[in-house]
Amino acid sequence: MKKKVYTIILLVLGILFYISLALPMIHLNLSAITGSLSSFFGDVDKWIDGTNFSIFKLLKAILSLKEDAAGLVFGYFVIVLLPYVIITVDLVLLLLRTNKKYLIQAILTGVTLIGTIINHFAIIPNEIKNTVQDVIDQSVAGEFLSLFHAESVTGMFGNELAKVYRNSLGPGIYVQFVLMLCIVITSVLAFIFVRKEDVGIVRKIPQPVLRVLSGMYEGATVNFEPGEEIIVGRDPAVSHVIFPSEKISRKHCSIAFDELTGQFRVTDYSSNGTYIQGTRRIMRNQTQFVPRGTMIALGDKVNCIRVE
Repeated sequence: MKKKVYTIILLVLGILFYISLALPMIHLNLSAITGSLSSFFGDVDKWIDGTNFSIFKLLKAILSLKEDAAGLVFGYFVIVLLPYVIITVDLVLLLLRTNKKYLIQAILTGVTLIGTIINHFAIIPNEIKNTVQDVIDQSVAGEFLSLFHAESVTGMFGNELAKVYRNSLGPGIYVQFVLMLCIVITSVLAFIFVRKEDVGIVRKIPQPVLRVLSGMYEGATVNFEPGEEIIVGRDPAVSHVIFPSEKISRKHCSIAFDELTGQFRVTDYSSNGTYIQGTRRIMRNQTQFVPRGTMIALGDKVNCIRVE
């Protein structure tokens, strides 16, 4: 699967994550809390007969603890906003050319997914229980704890409120969990397979060729084998490419392809000269590197070849 496909999938998942904001996230309200607590305790107001205590007073006391309430609000917004920040970072990372971006996306999104799940199902419910503990200790202890053991009261109210919170998580939360998991899986697959794809790509170098442009064998081609040196000259006993002309030396020049540089190595042995692009002469017994497509004129320049 090509890199472009993975990029498109991750882009779509990121967009869907933003769209999921329109889904219900947390449907927690006062009636849900009071209804759940009243059901759990069996109409608390009547149960605690003779006291001036009620569920509503407890909730008001919870909200009056500004520090705890602020902490809960801060924690809630952090776990709600953090995934959007991370997904935004993921989308920005798609602009990078390096394949390591997929690994970074997988780590960031994976850590965020784990952290968000822990926050929703453990940390925030625990903070709610701690808040209830503070409420009982500070706000209603004088009129309520005389009836019950502190630990049992804290446990009952705290656990029930924590359960109410967990049950209030809407479908949007779970959709986001799934989308983040999909992003993690896709990023990991992209990092593994795109990397293998890049490693497996071997730049295909066209086979080097010597082409005769003019002379008796005009149009003929000779392929260079790896490490092979082709001799051009007049004498068939020492030359691979023959030009039967008095202006061509018995061993006029040699040509080899250098795989490291991707260029041709041309060495002149002639009396009448070897000319690069028909004008620049190579000194005798000297070597010059030329790129593909270079025309080489021999002797009187009637016989020409080109390296491709």
